[in-house]
Amino acid sequence: MNNMKTISITIDEPLLGHLDRAARRVRKTRSELFRVALQEWLDGQRRRQMVARDRAGYEAHPVRPDEFDGLIAAQAVAMRERPDPDDGDDW
Repeated sequence: MNNMKTISITIDEPLLGHLDRAARRVRKTRSELFRVALQEWLDGQRRRQMVARDRAGYEAHPVRPDEFDGLIAAQAVAMRERPDPDDGDDW
């Protein structure tokens, strides 16, 4: 973590109190908690963007009723051909 930068933020006193109590409880510094919280928020934003992009894609190109028939058939064949785990024989 040698690329750390110091920043200044402004938060209200009640939030600071919650932060300090949480930091003591989990034995972390304020900075550590801020880094974790910010990373989790950024990860959530990225996930929400991906979900929105996927949703828009499926709305623009809905799944056809038969789209996965080939995959389902291939899985059925694979399940029938897989070895019995109780016979001691590997693939």
